[in-house]
This record gives sequence, structure tokens and C-alpha cells, in this order.
Amino acid sequence: MSDAPQGDPLHSELAGDPTFEDLLESFVGQLPARAAALRAAFDGGEMDRAMVLAHQLKGAAGSYGFQPITDACLHFERCADGGSPAAETEAALRGIESLCHRATPAPPS
Repeated sequence: MSDAPQGDPLHSELAGDPTFEDLLESFVGQLPARAAALRAAFDGGEMDRAMVLAHQLKGAAGSYGFQPITDACLHFERCADGGSPAAETEAALRGIESLCHRATPAPPS
């Protein structure tokens, strides 16, 4: 996965609230590393670890107002745990990666 965002920027529901500005900046700054760790676990066949990382990201993303990331992580968890075809689970992971790279702390313009 390249670091270049694919698609429109993903904005937090909390963007624009000065109370959350620094928190969103920090969280968004960590998203590429979190996506990379999830990818490494998946590619390394460490599905239990990948599931834990996706679950942690799901909760954190929801707390920071990034519902699409939460939804994508839930989809990945269901695919990985439900015996979905490998291609479907891979596609779910690519969706998480894309959203993580598109996330921005900036409010919509």
C-alpha cells in the first residue's frame, strides 16, 4: 500500500472542535503506522494479532469520530473470523489501509 491517499480526505466528526484539535492530529499521525502493523500481522499469517489490532483500531477510530474506519475494521474482523475467502479478507484490509491514509484532522472545507 502506498502512502498516497486514494480518494477524498476522510474527516472526523469531531474536526473543527478546538477541544479535539491536538488529539485528532496525534491520532491521525499514528494511523499509517497502525495500518502498517495490521498489514504486517496479516501478511505474516498472524491472524490473532491482526484481529487484536483491528479491534483496537475499531474502538479508537470510533472514539475519534472516524466511523468509516470503525466500520471497515468491523468488516475485516468479520471476514477474518468468519472464514471468508482470503481475497475478501484482503480487500477488507485494503479498505482499512485506504481510509487510514485518507484520514485528516482538518475540518471539511
